[in-house]
Amino acid sequence: KSKEKSRQIGVKYNRNIKHINLDQIVAIEGYGNYIKIITLNEVTVSLEKISSFESRLPSHFLRIHKSFIINIYKIKHYNHLQIVMGNGKIIPIGNSYKALFKHHLSSMVIGSW
Repeated sequence: KSKEKSRQIGVKYNRNIKHINLDQIVAIEGYGNYIKIITLNEVTVSLEKISSFESRLPSHFLRIHKSFIINIYKIKHYNHLQIVMGNGKIIPIGNSYKALFKHHLSSMVIGSW
């Protein structure tokens, strides 16, 4: 059971803590003091800054824009401007994050910009 818990992350939701399976998270979108956690089945809004949430995520989550973190295992395809996630969501790649994104995926994907 502890192994199952470690694959989840707790978030503040309606004055409670909601546990979300990390494998289900497609992306996280930040806006102000809130985040939208986009999973395969739902969207959960939580009162937490994206930078704080980012520090609690495992390494297969990558910040690719000031307002977006993605689960790299949920990428469908990408180019130098944007990423299309497995659920069809299109996420822009911020200019200051392009080099990090390219470096992070270079060992996973064959191809060039």
